[in-house]
Amino acid sequence: MGRTVGSKNTKLWKCTHRVCADTVYFHRINHGMTQTELAEKIGISMRTIQKMENDLNFRTTKRMAYKIADEIVNNPPPQNSETLNLLSDWNKEI
Repeated sequence: MGRTVGSKNTKLWKCTHRVCADTVYFHRINHGMTQTELAEKIGISMRTIQKMENDLNFRTTKRMAYKIADEIVNNPPPQNSETLNLLSDWNKEI
């Protein structure tokens, strides 16, 4: 039937909150989780995790940004010297 006369296609969710791709990636790697495992833990789709990690300017809703920040802040990665050394080596190559 289509939309009614005078209706507008408006976006219901405003994606204005930026999420740091590197922070999400390093958090996931330090916990030894796959993208699917992290997505299930946070309650979002695995495809969203992929987009987040690949887009340096990923923007999302306030609610999703809060879920991600809450996971990162409240679940710090274990101190694994081998992982930390590997991350340091990667950063030297850049």
